Amino acid sequence: MLGLTVISYFVFDPFQVLYSYDSYFSNKEVIKLGKNKDFISTTTFVNNINRKKISYDSFLFGNSRSIFYETADWKKHIGGESKCYHFDANGEGLFAISKKIELIKKEGLRLKHVLLFLDYKTLTQTKPATGNHLFVMTPTLLNNENFFNFHITFLRTYLKPKFLMGYLDYKLFKKLRPYMLKGQIFEDNPVEYDVETNEVKFDYFEQLIASNQYYTPERMAVFYQRDSLETEHPAIIGPKQKNILQKIHKIFERDSTDYNIIIHPLYDQKKLSQEDINYLRQLFGENRVFDFSGINDITKDYNNYYEQSHYRPHIARKILDEIYQKQ
Repeated sequence: MLGLTVISYFVFDPFQVLYSYDSYFSNKEVIKLGKNKDFISTTTFVNNINRKKISYDSFLFGNSRSIFYETADWKKHIGGESKCYHFDANGEGLFAISKKIELIKKEGLRLKHVLLFLDYKTLTQTKPATGNHLFVMTPTLLNNENFFNFHITFLRTYLKPKFLMGYLDYKLFKKLRPYMLKGQIFEDNPVEYDVETNEVKFDYFEQLIASNQYYTPERMAVFYQRDSLETEHPAIIGPKQKNILQKIHKIFERDSTDYNIIIHPLYDQKKLSQEDINYLRQLFGENRVFDFSGINDITKDYNNYYEQSHYRPHIARKILDEIYQKQ
């Protein structure tokens, strides 16, 4: 029985990490498995520059909070001729960002324009992510050193009874059941995807908000009461972070990159350590680092967020307008 189950994994390739695909998202697909965006972003990038010969010169790096910065909005500030690529990943860490930048240089491309998004959690990660199939780092970024561990992570997830039951249930009967969503087996949020920019849009959410159907009691439950006194994360930038950040800075300097570093405005209203902000500004420049963390007009209003982790595109546009006006 186990043998047949393992064979089914290789037949179905549920996470799309075994075989090559033209696109890892479908605009027609509403019911979908949660996927590893690090793998998708990296694989799509390599495919696009090698097969489609796209010469990217402008990049957005960060975790899933960065996806709401739309390339069309960014081009208004950097020029419509720019070839933009969203190089994001779920739970992205500083180490992984540095490896993506190294890959771009290895492929012979220049980083002409860059938006680098940081928050406390991103800065904590100074080594490859492991363990969870949604976050494990793609082997391409590590010279295939973690090839076995990467693939065994996905196979183990597939073999978990709860996941396997849900996946095969849906595969056989094509019916989404409530337990599948609660178990994070499937997602049912329709997305729009552009394979050239690797850009994901959730226009469906904006349509619900416009029609006053989004902020239901269930969704409102995640917007917890915050403390009126601003708190600060402990300083996190140590020797490992400094080493990675300095390497990134050298590449930016070598490429004469027009870059901006944005510290996310998060619903928790916790401010990034002033010590960390000072280091980032000392290294990258006072006029290159923009801190939106803590208590401010953005973080005060829950209407600026889809939930407690992700803010909406109109806030991304507001931030872009602000930082480029200052420059």
